[in-house]
Amino acid sequence: MPEPLYCAIAVVDIEGFGKRNDTDQGTLRRDLHAALAEALGAEGVDWSALDPKDTGDGAILRIPASVPKTAITRALSWKLHTALVRRCLAEVPVEEMRVRVALHGGEITEDEIGLRGTDLNTASRLVDAQQLRDVLAAAARSHVAVIVSDAWYRAVVRHGYEGIAAESFAPVRISIKELRETAWVTVPGLSTPPGLPPFEPDQAPSAPTGVAPAGSAAQAPAAPGSRSLVIHGPVQEVTQGDKNIKNIYGGFGPNAAVR
Repeated sequence: MPEPLYCAIAVVDIEGFGKRNDTDQGTLRRDLHAALAEALGAEGVDWSALDPKDTGDGAILRIPASVPKTAITRALSWKLHTALVRRCLAEVPVEEMRVRVALHGGEITEDEIGLRGTDLNTASRLVDAQQLRDVLAAAARSHVAVIVSDAWYRAVVRHGYEGIAAESFAPVRISIKELRETAWVTVPGLSTPPGLPPFEPDQAPSAPTGVAPAGSAAQAPAAPGSRSLVIHGPVQEVTQGDKNIKNIYGGFGPNAAVR
């Protein structure tokens, strides 16, 4: 019997994939793999060595434990955002593509049928969580919404490593099928993810020292009929109480969203 192997797990889903015709679906699948390869390559990860599993409307990536989780976090948030923005700047108009990303780590077994494992189930539940769908829907001008497991947040995000804005992650309680846990959501380019309900933890979340869990910020609606190939104005300023928040949609780095 095959032995389980520890790896980082990334599950990526394309929003609204089933609403596209077959030709557009084929284009989106190719473009997603190209964007993932570009994003991971920017962090020095060899796409050809990953053996990605296509899921029809997305992909499952098993990334070796030798690849730093910090690099994976940057690649599949900021760098993926950058790759998808660059795709929209092509001379030829492209079909809209916005994606949800889940990051987790754990044991996966591959047998003659395919991949299996509780940790893979966890990552798949996270990417399908209604809260993540709601965030991407509310972030109408963004290309990527990311959810990470609490274990990933504790190990990587909360420490504030270079290129990872811990304060832009907000906690959310996930309850879907067998999964019951706190996860953390972020939208590259926004100082806080929109569209989340108030957080009601079973216990206090492990926020980084001196950083309060992020809430929801207002966001201007997208123009009727707009497509992602249009890059909207770069800065939106929102007043919350005595704070002025800048949301930068077209940013190309973790400092694009600032308080």
